Amino acid sequence: TSGTYPFEPPGEYHITVAIRNNGSRSVDLTGYSISVTVWIDWVVKGFNDLWPTGAIGAGETRTFDLVVETEVLGGGDTITVGISLRKDDGDTHVHTINYEQTI
Repeated sequence: TSGTYPFEPPGEYHITVAIRNNGSRSVDLTGYSISVTVWIDWVVKGFNDLWPTGAIGAGETRTFDLVVETEVLGGGDTITVGISLRKDDGDTHVHTINYEQTI
């Protein structure tokens, strides 16, 4: 990379998010967002957002690949990855599913 990078040393994490529709009907993913946040030693070190399109059929799984630019891990570092699936249904209803894993 050129210029000033916010984290030293720079690195990136490739994260695959899989979403499964356990319902009996297709779901249009337009209007949903998938957000991935990476913490290293409990400090936010990178994030990425994705706005999927199209539908996910009943019983189907779709995967999405995201790259989060962050700093490389050092010895003894703790990495936490948080994933949010969010749907905004207008001004009054926001549906969010959160998942977080510490490695």
